[in-house]
Parts: sequence; structure tokens; C-alpha cells
Amino acid sequence: MHRMSGSRATHHNPTRASPFDPFLAGFLGIVAELGKGYSLQSHGEAIARRLEVDPAFVEALTINARRRSLIEPFYPSSHRNMVRWRLSAQGEQFLASLDPPTVDPE
Repeated sequence: MHRMSGSRATHHNPTRASPFDPFLAGFLGIVAELGKGYSLQSHGEAIARRLEVDPAFVEALTINARRRSLIEPFYPSSHRNMVRWRLSAQGEQFLASLDPPTVDPE
């Protein structure tokens, strides 16, 4: 059997640059601030206002962050039957990679 060279991989590389990255940085920064976790229904409109984007775009950012494993689901103790999202370790690495390295003045 011949392998088709034009086939597309379905796995997304989370470290590869995306046009969403500048928006994701702001989105993930806000998610990290939410101590009780992020919910699109609860926080989507407020995040859209802060980022100055349409609320539907916040949904697209949420989907992109989920697919790239930049946010992870959890169940807060106060709402055990409602999933919330928080920054994952990979999301923390993503944000850290965007910050310029600090130089020790010594």
C-alpha cells in the first residue's frame, strides 16, 4: 500500500504558533485570575468585554485552549456537579514562554 503524502495529521501541536496566540495570552491570563475556575456561561461576556472581542470569539478561544490542553477541567468543591476550567501546566508554560526572560542586573 502507498502512503499518501497529502494526508493531514489530526493531532495539533500545542507549541506551534497559532493566529489565536495573542488572544489566547489575554484569555489565559484572565482564566488564571479566576480562583473558582472558568465557565463560558458565567464568564464569557465579561471576558469578551475585557478583551474587546465578540462573545462568540471567547467561545472559539475556549475551544482552542481546550484542544491544545492549555486549560483543564475540574469540579470545584462548591459545585461538584458543574465542570469548571483552570489553567493547566501546559497553559502555564505557554504563558511563561510569551514573557521576555528577566536579566539579573549583576
